[in-house]
Amino acid sequence: MIVESNDVFVFPGDKLFKLENGDNIRIGQGVVKRGDGLVALKPGYLHKDGNKIWIETAQKRYIPTVGDLVIGIIVDRSSDFYQVDVGGFSTALLPILAFEGATKRNRPHLSAGSAVYARVVSADRDSEPQLSCLLPGTQHSWVTGETIFGELSQGNLIHCSISLCRNILLGRNSVFTELGKYIPFEQATGMNGRIWVRSQSAGHIVLLSNLIICSENMTNDQLSAMIKSLVSKISTQTSTTTSV
Repeated sequence: MIVESNDVFVFPGDKLFKLENGDNIRIGQGVVKRGDGLVALKPGYLHKDGNKIWIETAQKRYIPTVGDLVIGIIVDRSSDFYQVDVGGFSTALLPILAFEGATKRNRPHLSAGSAVYARVVSADRDSEPQLSCLLPGTQHSWVTGETIFGELSQGNLIHCSISLCRNILLGRNSVFTELGKYIPFEQATGMNGRIWVRSQSAGHIVLLSNLIICSENMTNDQLSAMIKSLVSKISTQTSTTTSV
């Protein structure tokens, strides 16, 4: 049997799609190419978005895939690379010049423990994954702080499920859309089960972090109603305290 539907549960060994000549398919987690087709490696829900196919499982260990956006933690550095923890089986490598506008004399100097937003550009089984903070077509330098990728300073790093991050990145979870109606903030979401948020006050950061975690088991309608109600209560309490 060949499974060609989306959002169906599959088992290891199930044949997923038959590849035709010229097909440009990006293989994600839980899927492997065998012969002229794709086969499931793990049990879970099959998803296909554009030319990317993957199986969503309850796994906690991240498996790097080319094209993924990730939040990593710097653990060490050499003369040419940073070693970055992305939550996988091994650390990833981030070239020290893989930042917009970076040169040998003018480049970021990241210390151990720094958080960085990057994308996976290489994920071979026989070597460490490689990351990059370069974005083709951008005109901003890392110095301006206006680039999409790079160091994530201050803020709060949230550890959550890989499925929550995937749903946020795919637009299935509207938590950031709803929160943006009431609270100004910045965010970065990694496919590796990490979310970074920064806002104007510590109270806002705590509120954002808690609501993001709670959003995983809620529908978007429930999420919208809860956030609206909670923000209204906080505003009322703040007004009462101020008047007193």
